[in-house]
Amino acid sequence: MSRHKLRNMNICYSDVDLGASDADTSGHARLQDFLDLCSAYPTNLSLSLHLPYGTYCRSLKPTDTVAPGVHTVHPLRYSLSSFEVASVSSRYALQLLTLVNPRTCHRLRKLGIQLADGPCAELMAEVTSILQFFGAALEDFQWVHKQVEAFEAAIPRLSANTSLEHLRIVFTLPPSPQTIQMMFAALLSDITSSHLRQINFLIYLERPGYHRDANVVPVSPAYTTTSIPTFHAMLSRGIYDRLPKNGVSIHFCRSGIFIPMLEDGTVMSGIKSHMSALFAPWLSRGVLDIKFEHDFNWP
Repeated sequence: MSRHKLRNMNICYSDVDLGASDADTSGHARLQDFLDLCSAYPTNLSLSLHLPYGTYCRSLKPTDTVAPGVHTVHPLRYSLSSFEVASVSSRYALQLLTLVNPRTCHRLRKLGIQLADGPCAELMAEVTSILQFFGAALEDFQWVHKQVEAFEAAIPRLSANTSLEHLRIVFTLPPSPQTIQMMFAALLSDITSSHLRQINFLIYLERPGYHRDANVVPVSPAYTTTSIPTFHAMLSRGIYDRLPKNGVSIHFCRSGIFIPMLEDGTVMSGIKSHMSALFAPWLSRGVLDIKFEHDFNWP
């Protein structure tokens, strides 16, 4: 294919050791070589990097500290409309996101970040800055991380993205209805786009004890009385009036760690009951599909 016709580039590192010869500089050099390859295709508009965490650790060596906005590599010489990174640590993601700047991505419409660990504070600051900068231009955003300890500090701020059409969020949370509600409230209250056509949540439930709020107890009547009406008011904001039928999906499942107390369905039943009450306005409109692991014949 002619390099002048290529529009999309998807690159996945295989599980091989690239044989770095200089521990201090080879990581940056190899990353620059990779970016030079991308720049050889000036018509490319979409760049997706799948970099398995173990391999990437051997291939690219991050700096100990990377200040947001400081370029560690020379930028690409064309403008991307889509940029995605997957299976990277937060430190590597921070380096790669230096490519997402006005010079290289002033047409950015889609941004996807899938982390192999919890986001560091510097990464969250950079992601917040990127979301604010691209504002109404951004139409598609995906945010994935599966570290239960970090979820409170890892909720992206979407208030500037007034043209979002597609949103996908993946979190790992303790099996606590209150904690799950807190996450939904923080995300959904911050959305300002009235153009959303699809919202997907995938929630992995972690074993209790990993989080200070992870004690699995029934939702108290007082908590329900004071919080659910406020949540309903948030779901009834005008920006959500145009959500299509089944435009929102929420799927709950177990994390990779076995949770015996979820096997009898008791905890999942409590979460299911609370979610049904919490999202009643959307369920009655038919815009929401909620699935739980026990609704599937998963092994």
